[in-house]
Amino acid sequence: MLVSGVYTIDPDGASGYDPFQAYCDMTAGGGGWTLLMKIDGTKTTFGYNASFWTDNAFYQTDHPGLDHAFEAKLTGFMNQPFNAVRVGMYDPSDTTERFLDIPQSKTSLSQLFLSGTLATTFGVSAWEGLVASPSLQTACTQEGFNLGAASTAARIGIVGDDDADCMTPESRIGIGTGGAACGQVDGDASGDEAYCTPDHGNRSTPTFGYLFVRNCPAATCACGALTACGPVCCALTQTCTGGHCQ
Repeated sequence: MLVSGVYTIDPDGASGYDPFQAYCDMTAGGGGWTLLMKIDGTKTTFGYNASFWTDNAFYQTDHPGLDHAFEAKLTGFMNQPFNAVRVGMYDPSDTTERFLDIPQSKTSLSQLFLSGTLATTFGVSAWEGLVASPSLQTACTQEGFNLGAASTAARIGIVGDDDADCMTPESRIGIGTGGAACGQVDGDASGDEAYCTPDHGNRSTPTFGYLFVRNCPAATCACGALTACGPVCCALTQTCTGGHCQ
């Protein structure tokens, strides 16, 4: 079994983008997760309207490791296919990392964030589980990818409204977020912003966000012992003998 750490990977081979370094989590949920983005919730680098979500520019590729200090957008954003996304948050209030795994298939994160709104159905409690002391307006909620309301928005997450029509959500939990309605901090790009009668009181909790992807047979695998050769979960350059990746 390969251990978690930074590896040099090359998802599209010699004819595509150059190989790049990325952190690979080989244990969580069967392993095979590649970390492609890191987002500091106290900064605007990766706010909802930042061009990094839709362009082919990379950012701080010399910081591929799993940390809560350096933001990054790695080369795999453009060329790494996946069938699952893992969104994570490091909450400094209790120094804990929390994650939510989302089934979603695309040829790359670039394609995902150019695809318009894509809904998920996890529910409020799953998204609130990403922070230590969460809060959200719950009269009406919308969750998923590319939630682009004018009052509050999220590239991945959930937005909540205190009105039943969801026309003007004023609270959010997610990454790649923005919005200043009802007291939210527009510049907090990852975390929980909730005001105007949310379920657990007002909140302004920036977090350090992580975005992983993986592409595994049957959506699960242990990368040290795949059942079939081909695209490896973490896109590692390995030799493959008898279905086992060395």
